[in-house]
Amino acid sequence: MAGAEDFFERVWDASKDRERIRRTIDSMRSREGVGGASLDSMPRGGFGNPMGKVDARIDFEVLTKSALEEAERTIGEARDLLFGVDGCSGLAKAFGSKYAEVLYLRYVDRLTIGGMSTLYGCAQNTVRDRVRVALDFIDSNGFEATRDGRNDVS
Repeated sequence: MAGAEDFFERVWDASKDRERIRRTIDSMRSREGVGGASLDSMPRGGFGNPMGKVDARIDFEVLTKSALEEAERTIGEARDLLFGVDGCSGLAKAFGSKYAEVLYLRYVDRLTIGGMSTLYGCAQNTVRDRVRVALDFIDSNGFEATRDGRNDVS
């Protein structure tokens, strides 16, 4: 398996894809209008498809369904690694919740180092160090042990 940094870069991309798809669907919904169609959407003097915008959104949802599911699956794997399948193990138990949280904020929520620095009230180098230490721990400990909340390094 690839290293922790490669894995979390895939998580970053998955989170970005998920956000893009959701934002596009929300935007398409907002353009549908009340009930999905309006009289303004019909061409003058002819027959049109007043449900065209709804149809376009549904088509987009169908086309992006597998990509959205894959993104959700990848993000779920990251959550399991950071917090365990049970929600109370993973990296948080094996090495510390502040390290699990910093990886979640960085790669799932995609916060910038500067934004995290402001959030935590610490220097950007401190944030970078926490990210690096957490990734190095996962690589040293292994994905399975980390997901299970075991610290096999110390």
